Amino acid sequence: MTETEYSDNPTWLQSKVARQKAALDRLHSTIVRQRFQLRIVNELGRGLTTEEFLKAKAEIENEQTAKRVGDPA
Repeated sequence: MTETEYSDNPTWLQSKVARQKAALDRLHSTIVRQRFQLRIVNELGRGLTTEEFLKAKAEIENEQTAKRVGDPA
């Protein structure tokens, strides 16, 4: 769509923004839930060992995501 098509159809653009916002909200909720679970597991004394961490990191298929994981320290 061109710029004039966007301005001629604000309802379409608003619905697109609403869908993207909903998707980001779901992703954020998932991340917050996972962080909470990891924090609880770690507080219970059952965090990942270095070997488990490195094995899990090696299984990440997306190279960009693997770089974001960091080190087990």
